[in-house]
This record gives sequence, structure tokens and C-alpha cells, in this order.
Amino acid sequence: HEQTVRKQEVEVFLQSLAERSSRERPTLLILDNARMHAAIREDKRDVWLLDHGFHLCFLPAYSPELNLIEQLWKQAKYHWRRCKTWGATELKSKVTDLLDRVGTELKFSYA
Repeated sequence: HEQTVRKQEVEVFLQSLAERSSRERPTLLILDNARMHAAIREDKRDVWLLDHGFHLCFLPAYSPELNLIEQLWKQAKYHWRRCKTWGATELKSKVTDLLDRVGTELKFSYA
């Protein structure tokens, strides 16, 4: 039941994004293959694409190098070993700092 509720919440959220999209400037939303993402019906995705220019693109089944959150987990695992003792404020500061550096100091390389 909980999974169904999450899937419905995701669909409602994506519907709101689709409705704000412009057919003149299509929107491409990249998603991982979480169960609640993959469960979105194909006919619903087709309507979003045709009516709103809103397209869902799914990452390959296992592609941690393409998923920004995986980069955060890697940082936490290998560089933030003390993070278990951090309070919420310090953790938020570290995560914000890391995400602010993506694309400048921290870059993805697929070569």
C-alpha cells in the first residue's frame, strides 16, 4: 500500500511539472529506476509527451556515475567517515557545499 501511495504522489508531482512545461521548449526529466519511477504507466508518459512536450528519460539500470546522489554517497563513504557524529546543521552544510562544487571543482568524466 505504501508503495502505491508513493507512486501516486510521484505521478501527481510529475503531472504538475508536465502541465508547466511548454511544447515549444520540451522538458526532459532524467529519473533513476526506482520502483516508483519505473511504475509510471507508459500511456501516461505518452500523454505528457504529446500534450506538454514533457519527456521522462530513465538512466540505465546500473549507472551510479550518472546519478548525482551516488556521488554524494561516495563522498560520504570515503571522505566523511566522521559524519555519524555530525549534527543536522553540519551535515546540511557539508552536503550543500558538495553540491555547490559539482560542475566546477567536482566534474563527471565518462572517458
